[in-house]
Amino acid sequence: MRVRVEALLILALMLALPALGQTLVCPAPDGVSCDQFHYHVLAWDAVHSNSVELMGRNSFSSIAACQAARSREEDSNAKIVRYLASAAPRLKYPSSHYGPCHCDMTVVPSSSAFLDDAHRTEAIRADEENRQALLAVLLDHDVKSDSDMALSLQIPPSKFDSSLLRTVLMIPDFGGTNLLNPEMAQLKETVVDEAADDKSWQKDLRLVSVTLDPPKTGGANGAKTAAMNPFVLSERARIQRVVSEILEKNSATRGASLRACAQRMQFLSKLDRLLQFAGAESRLSRAAADASATAEARLGFVTSLFGTEVASHWAPDDPLQMTFDAPSEIGSDPAIVVLDSTNRFTPDQRRTALFVFLMHNALDESDEPWIKAALEAHLNGEAK
Repeated sequence: MRVRVEALLILALMLALPALGQTLVCPAPDGVSCDQFHYHVLAWDAVHSNSVELMGRNSFSSIAACQAARSREEDSNAKIVRYLASAAPRLKYPSSHYGPCHCDMTVVPSSSAFLDDAHRTEAIRADEENRQALLAVLLDHDVKSDSDMALSLQIPPSKFDSSLLRTVLMIPDFGGTNLLNPEMAQLKETVVDEAADDKSWQKDLRLVSVTLDPPKTGGANGAKTAAMNPFVLSERARIQRVVSEILEKNSATRGASLRACAQRMQFLSKLDRLLQFAGAESRLSRAAADASATAEARLGFVTSLFGTEVASHWAPDDPLQMTFDAPSEIGSDPAIVVLDSTNRFTPDQRRTALFVFLMHNALDESDEPWIKAALEAHLNGEAK
């Protein structure tokens, strides 16, 4: 009798699985030509400890592009789940389930799956919070912010990225001087990968073909990187304590707080990379190491590099206050403010602009010389 009951339960589960899979698709199009495709994800919500269906967060012009993006995301999720199963088995982090690529009915007003602007924004925000919460968990378990797992959780840009303009027009030399290369000032058509997750951001791009590669890191057989600067170690430890405190509470701002911690961890990794580029014996690296002893000294070091406005958001009692919005006077391209030589901006504005640039831009090897020069100028009080 027991065997019969177990067999019936197994049969019921097998019958339920296809039904579960059918919930991850939009209603079939009825007389509507389909020119946009997407897929749904039943993802684990690390903030609220439950599963949530994510939809309306991506759209593709072809089934092939959709399937390529779906395959990449599913493979990345599998790697993350395997890593956490080994590094943090007590979390019991489950795999996400991915629906098939199908006609995107969230853009069809007559469909029951249609999403207006408010609901689509809510869906995108849910996806962002879920990714950032998972990223915070990974960073708390020793995953580097420039690793493949961490980079896979970054949100594709939904608007024009002004850093692309900087790569075309701003050519800093090793002395930190901003030069304009006339040969590169000519704008060209932008080439965008068909498989880019967010097709809407392509509408605003009319610049140069740019390939953004993730930072190179030494593999298992590669050269070992230098030891992390004591300043960065101290600040990472502080943020990890904040993450642990956030995870112990179940507040309404838990997801946003974890996202702020994840952004700070990424910023600290970029800062450490710049300190390593400067060299352990450079004045910049020594000043950072000397400031690691106390919270007050670290805050003073941050103030000298990034200004008083950033310092007020550096180590607040409320983790949400770590988020920092760029002041309007900095504009859409903080690199222009940092490298400005016309005295249009105050020293503190240039310091703030450097922080904003590091927060919101991937760090390329070509950026290291001019950012190092700017950091050294700020440390020496030479920002004009």
